[in-house]
Amino acid sequence: MQSSAPEEKLSWEDLLQYDNNPPIDRALPRTKTVQKRYGGYLGALKKRGTTIEQDVMNRMITNHTNQQLIVTKNDFPYNIDDNVLHLVVWINPLMYIVDDAADTPVAYAFAREYIQTLAGHWVKFIMFENLPGNKSVGNVRHFQLFIHKGDVGMLPIEKL
Repeated sequence: MQSSAPEEKLSWEDLLQYDNNPPIDRALPRTKTVQKRYGGYLGALKKRGTTIEQDVMNRMITNHTNQQLIVTKNDFPYNIDDNVLHLVVWINPLMYIVDDAADTPVAYAFAREYIQTLAGHWVKFIMFENLPGNKSVGNVRHFQLFIHKGDVGMLPIEKL
């Protein structure tokens, strides 16, 4: 019986290159287990006759109508070291409309300042917006956020 190759795991140092600089030539890896769970989630959505975009919007509208930015754990995180937390910063389209690429620097700065204020100015984090081809949810602007678990402190993390 052949053993399979180890799955690529990203360290904090690996992720540093992506701070405000998303991967261009690839999607970041997930473990096989997470990828399988993600496929099951997409299959369940399809059976219900909905899309991931509709699912995220429905949950965001229902639970966060008055929040401009929402921080959630990533339900399908990339394969990263255990000491790094993978979060998502969602920009609520009902409160803050960001339509085109020209608004990307403004949206990024807004989200980054929000996280820095919540987490504390001493906390280092990595944040980027995936390129369109690597986004699972295309209709709600969101950023991938990585923080050392020991640095999270009182950051309010919600579950969509």
